[in-house]
Amino acid sequence: MKKIIVATDFSPAATNAAKYAADLALAIRADLYLLHVYQIPVVYLEIPVALAADDIQDDAERNMKKLKEELLSKSNGQFQIETAVKEGNFYDELKTACEYIQPYSVVLGSQGKTQGKRI
Repeated sequence: MKKIIVATDFSPAATNAAKYAADLALAIRADLYLLHVYQIPVVYLEIPVALAADDIQDDAERNMKKLKEELLSKSNGQFQIETAVKEGNFYDELKTACEYIQPYSVVLGSQGKTQGKRI
């Protein structure tokens, strides 16, 4: 079956792109693969800031679950959704996912906010 990779940073633009991908999946009878890639920010301050990698991943997992449920509800479960939350470089992880999945299409939308700016 065809697969569409949807790269998301959970911004409004990315959520809109995911909804578009869901509509596309319905039209061409494809499944979705939701991908979120995060980086552990490096902060250089005089005052120590505690940033736990587990907290960042847990937050991403919660957002991914919410997005998956929203898309499944919108489509009445007419396609499968696989999810992945990975730590690393976005472009490297997207390339790896594309090489492994061989998608029909890749859909993404971003506001351009980095993890550091969101924190």
